[in-house]
Amino acid sequence: MRTVILLNPCACYSFALQAHAAASVGLTFLAVGDWGGQTSAPYTEVGQVSTAKGMGEVGEAIGSKFVLALGDNFYSSGISTDATDPRFQQTFEDVYTADSLMNTPWCKY
Repeated sequence: MRTVILLNPCACYSFALQAHAAASVGLTFLAVGDWGGQTSAPYTEVGQVSTAKGMGEVGEAIGSKFVLALGDNFYSSGISTDATDPRFQQTFEDVYTADSLMNTPWCKY
């Protein structure tokens, strides 16, 4: 049996209870695509923050083992240095802050 949980800024909270039921599935994980925010400061969008909050709740409920980061990550020209770049901090570190996301490996595809 497969359970697919789709999150979007408007509906992420309605899936939290359904996600709890999915925890009995052998492998549980989250996936997020095109999460790169805006091309200029402030980089983070309201929908991104809402989705991150929902992902944290669902990740906790299902005991997520990892997160797949799909698609574009930092619009439109990436980051200029490395994970210490302020853009990385503002678009990723400051957004995906739930314990269930901070303590779970993220895999970029």
